[in-house]
Amino acid sequence: MATPLKAPLVALALLLVASADVSVQAREEEPRNCEESSSTGGCALFGVSIVELLANPAQYDEKRVRLLGYIHFEFEGNGIYLHQEDAQHHLYKNGFWVSLGKNVSAPGCQDAYVLIEGTFSMRNTGHMGLWSGAVTEITRCIKW
Repeated sequence: MATPLKAPLVALALLLVASADVSVQAREEEPRNCEESSSTGGCALFGVSIVELLANPAQYDEKRVRLLGYIHFEFEGNGIYLHQEDAQHHLYKNGFWVSLGKNVSAPGCQDAYVLIEGTFSMRNTGHMGLWSGAVTEITRCIKW
């Protein structure tokens, strides 16, 4: 038995499904993990984990990030890693090349777990292309 309400109900259901899909897409485009908003309404600083950067480098490419990890500085081997053992065993792909910004010194930021803030680049893979990306122009490095 056909009812006169069947067609409008089907149309309403399709409209709800379509609007839900648009809503999900809009949410995916919004800044994730934003810790500081910019004056233009975007995100000035993303709080991310090393795992998040390794898994989704394109999402944070050329953006300011704040992350925690184990940092080690040496000639041609400056890096931040998920674990101290990654640095000790030269597991470069488990970390990112790092470089401090101009006029930035980081006392206490050698062979320690730290919080850093800098610009992430997925294209800059450090010395000899060994790392999974780079965090450059670091403006903050504090022992964690």
